Amino acid sequence: MAAWGVAGFRRVVGRGLGPVVSLALLVPMGVALWRAEPTRTCWDAPEEIAALAHDPRAATARLDPGPDTGNGTGAVADLLAPRHWVTCAGPSGPDLLGSILVAATTGQTVDDQDGPAVVHTEAMASVLYDIVEVLGAPGRDAVAPPRLRPWDGPSPVVPHGLEPYLATVLAAYVTDLVDPLDSELPLRTLADGETGEARSLFPFTGIDVVEVDAEDGTTTQSRHPALPTLVERIAPHPQAFAILHDAHRAYAAHYLDHLTVADGGELMAGVGLPPGTDGFEVLPEMTTGLVELAHLRGRFFEDGTIEDPAAFDAAVGEHSRGTYLAVADPPTLPVATGDLARRAPSPAAEVGDAPVLEGRDHLLIMLERWAELRGLPEAERVPLRALLSYSFTRGLDWTQWNWRYS
Repeated sequence: MAAWGVAGFRRVVGRGLGPVVSLALLVPMGVALWRAEPTRTCWDAPEEIAALAHDPRAATARLDPGPDTGNGTGAVADLLAPRHWVTCAGPSGPDLLGSILVAATTGQTVDDQDGPAVVHTEAMASVLYDIVEVLGAPGRDAVAPPRLRPWDGPSPVVPHGLEPYLATVLAAYVTDLVDPLDSELPLRTLADGETGEARSLFPFTGIDVVEVDAEDGTTTQSRHPALPTLVERIAPHPQAFAILHDAHRAYAAHYLDHLTVADGGELMAGVGLPPGTDGFEVLPEMTTGLVELAHLRGRFFEDGTIEDPAAFDAAVGEHSRGTYLAVADPPTLPVATGDLARRAPSPAAEVGDAPVLEGRDHLLIMLERWAELRGLPEAERVPLRALLSYSFTRGLDWTQWNWRYS
């Protein structure tokens, strides 16, 4: 999310989308049957709540905050209360809660994530916004970023086992992660002007956090954007990392799909990109999500959040669905946003030795393959390669500065 705000508000309305391609996004998580210890407090989930995991329409209606989207005190906050994380019987708390969140935000059950995506409604997008506000809030007992000291606010955490479900929810809105709204307008959701599909609009600036030193009474003020914080809290989970990483690579391939080459060799925007878009606008945006994940992965290795880097990378590789390359012919039809993350990986024979977790190298391989398919002259490839490498490096530098000093 390092490059948020580059596109601005003009990209929010009237954005077209790409071709309908779908495959399983969610690696089967399994449902762990859980029974609490006799002396431990547990949640006896009401039948009508448990049923929401299998009834997406009811789940959305139950959790939809309506005009109160973003206050973090509604039905979403109540559902995710710590007292619900340990169930008395049936699925574990994270499995039950995660299945309900997936159903409410995608319009489909966990088992249906391998089919064509449902177009997001404003109610679904509103639920997602509240999820991010609740689980991305700063708090004393939260798995908080190092830049935030404990304070006396609410104390949300992400219970272990919920991370892959949250990654699935975020991946279904990958466009909103990469190109969020950088505006002071009081908007949290908005329907696309062309497709009618709703977006969750996460302001880049976040909220003010004021902390008071207990010893000398001095105050420190910082900005706390909830979305990057939530990503940081779930990214140490290998399956969650893989889901997000796959979604951002599929998104990059989707953008290359929609760039066309004119007879004179210049790049032009095809169906699905804003009017006037060219490669020099698209390539920096393509790097945004992968840059953030690369930064987090490196920092987790450095600070010991991930104790065994090799084991983590191997686990991410096992959960990854494959490698993504652009298609040979520019698409002509739009696609639901949820289908971007369900894009089918490219055949292994076409991919070669693409380094899945080396974002810059992976994107350069993707760019070269696209250039060959589209017949882009070598003279036109040189500046694009340079721009892609520069965008990735600059994005890493900006991300490191932003996470350190925000």
